[in-house]
Amino acid sequence: MRFLVPLALTLALAACAEAPRQETATPEPAAAAEGTPDDLSSCGASALAGSVGDFLVAGTAGPGEVNVDDLPQPNRIIGPGMAMTMDYRRDRLTVEVDGRGRILSLRCV
Repeated sequence: MRFLVPLALTLALAACAEAPRQETATPEPAAAAEGTPDDLSSCGASALAGSVGDFLVAGTAGPGEVNVDDLPQPNRIIGPGMAMTMDYRRDRLTVEVDGRGRILSLRCV
C-alpha cells in the first residue's frame, strides 16, 4: 500500500511528459515566398513594392507620395504607438507609418 501513492504520482508525471520531437527537414526560407507577409501580391499590393520611404497622403499624390485611396482593400494603417489586432489575413495590406506619414513597411497580414 505504501508504494501505491508514489507509483500513482510517477505515472501521473510520466503521462504529462512531452513526447520527443522528430527531426524533419525544413525548406529554405525565401525572401518573399508566396503567401508570406512580404509577398505583396497576396494582398494585391505588388505595385506598391517600391513605396517604402514614400509619404502616405490623402488626396492627389505627387512624387514620393502614395494616395491612401490607391491602397488595395482591405487595408489598415498603423501609426506609432497604435494597437493592432494580431489576426493573420493574407488578403489585407498593413501599412506601417511613422509620425510624419512616411511608409516604414508594407506587409500582407
